[in-house]
Amino acid sequence: MKITRPQIEKLLLSILALILSYFSAGCIRESIDLCIATSFLGSEYFFIVVGLALYNLTGRDRGLRIIIALLLVASTTGLLKVVVNSPRPPASEWLVHASGPGFPSGHAAITTSFWIILFLETSSLVALAIGVVHIAGVVASRVILRVHYPVDVVGGVAVGLVLSYLYWLVSRKTGARVKEELYTALLCTILASTSLVLESEYISLWMLLGLSIGVLLGLLTVSRRVESIRSWQISHGIIGFISASIFIVVLLLLQTPYYLLIGSAMLGYIGIVAAPLLEKQVQAKISRT
Repeated sequence: MKITRPQIEKLLLSILALILSYFSAGCIRESIDLCIATSFLGSEYFFIVVGLALYNLTGRDRGLRIIIALLLVASTTGLLKVVVNSPRPPASEWLVHASGPGFPSGHAAITTSFWIILFLETSSLVALAIGVVHIAGVVASRVILRVHYPVDVVGGVAVGLVLSYLYWLVSRKTGARVKEELYTALLCTILASTSLVLESEYISLWMLLGLSIGVLLGLLTVSRRVESIRSWQISHGIIGFISASIFIVVLLLLQTPYYLLIGSAMLGYIGIVAAPLLEKQVQAKISRT
């Protein structure tokens, strides 16, 4: 039986619903261990991987809009943090590690952005319901873990909601072509670079800059070179992707600024280029049969 992309999307949503509902419900009940897990499920790391997975598994147009929206919200939030420079609660009270200023909450912003874009793209009330539970869990976790004040997470939700909706409106009008996404990825790169100039100690900004650069270069490759790539180059490229993925994990685990920048850029580039290359290889095999 052939499995269609809508079926894959429903399966992924169902699995995600079970996981997020469990963690979010536990966090709302103030279970510290589940709050820590829920907090991770609202991080940039988690959502960038989810966005790249959706891009490669369910459809490039929708997946690309999700990735670009997440990058736009994350990079804008990072710049707002640095400019506003609002303090977090005292570090002695933190129950998890945190970096950078407090307002607005990046976890709240990016979680809200993901579910708003997914809802607008799918018109799925199931996605909306899961999103509300997940956003509530992430917002509660950041306050319970004492790394944010309530105003920080409320501000994060507001930033994620407004920016995501505005981006979705613009992308609908322009048709979300690769050219427009290139400009948005460039804007994300500029925002992240500006934030780093102002505050180089904020470690998440190095990851955001790397991802923005990687996505930008990936979109340039997809728009100009994919159609001219030959089959043997695709095979070698896939082997290279697997090898690079192992290297990326090592770089990201080191958590030092330049390694994080390089690893994130490689992750963004590979995530964007992999799907078109694999699709081209499949089409080539079908045409030969």
